[in-house]
Amino acid sequence: MKRLCAVVGMLLVCAWTTGAFGAVVKEVNLEYLCAGAGRIFAGVCVGSTSEYDDATGSPVFLYSFKPSRIFKGDQSDIITMKVHASAITFARAPKFNVGDSVVLFLYPESDKGFTTPVGFGQGKFYVKTSPQGFKTVVNERNNINLFKGMAPQQYAGRVAGVQSTAALESIMTQAAGAIEHAVFVSLIETILQ
Repeated sequence: MKRLCAVVGMLLVCAWTTGAFGAVVKEVNLEYLCAGAGRIFAGVCVGSTSEYDDATGSPVFLYSFKPSRIFKGDQSDIITMKVHASAITFARAPKFNVGDSVVLFLYPESDKGFTTPVGFGQGKFYVKTSPQGFKTVVNERNNINLFKGMAPQQYAGRVAGVQSTAALESIMTQAAGAIEHAVFVSLIETILQ
């Protein structure tokens, strides 16, 4: 009986802490990421710091990026993203390390200058380069359902590097996994047109 009570007690503690320190995030597709973002860019993280923000009276994380390409939003040599510490601690917003090569879909900044990637980890894509120079992108969810609900026919013939509707359909119906960087960039540009 004591053992059963201990197990039940541990399960209750685990359930409580998971609820307190987790966040349920709506699953979104690439069209939603493009529509919901105030800024979309490819770049490299060049700075990562934490500080106390006097204006809000709370700790914040500041990430700086050197963009190589801006798809949506104002042009800038350096893009700084301010994230409230609670978004990272409790809601598990993505973190960044200096040197991370990414494509980011950021919500429009709040009146206090805060933002996060759209759909948290769904809007943060790592750019991976193979030793042979082949580039792919993958988000923190391994691109699970990235194209769910999207119609490949709508983009057929307009995505660079994809020769046929069948090839595009094959890419957009894969359940998960990395996507060729050039195709991903062309899809973003096509959606934003």
